[in-house]
Amino acid sequence: MNEKPSRVVKELESKPTVTGKLWVTDVFFVIFYMALAFALMGAVHSMLKPFYLLFSLGMSIFLTARSTVNRRRRNYESLFLLIKRDTAVYHSLCIEEERRKLQEDEAYLEE
Repeated sequence: MNEKPSRVVKELESKPTVTGKLWVTDVFFVIFYMALAFALMGAVHSMLKPFYLLFSLGMSIFLTARSTVNRRRRNYESLFLLIKRDTAVYHSLCIEEERRKLQEDEAYLEE
């Protein structure tokens, strides 16, 4: 018998979604963010309240959007990691190696 080994998925992880790309955690984040904005609205001048609410809504949507730097994370996660990182650690930069990797990637994509 010529049987091929079958692949077994060890872990299947899926995030609960409201619609296609909108996760339940994103909805809760926006609701919590806007609740906090409403709670702090008393400190805002009455003429600026509409702009404050629009800005808060825009910021909550931006923070829950996917990060352009790290596609697996949201913007609020990327900001948290940026603030949390240790700036006293030295990271060497090898520009030539990075340039070579980019050229290899471009050559691979052209195939």
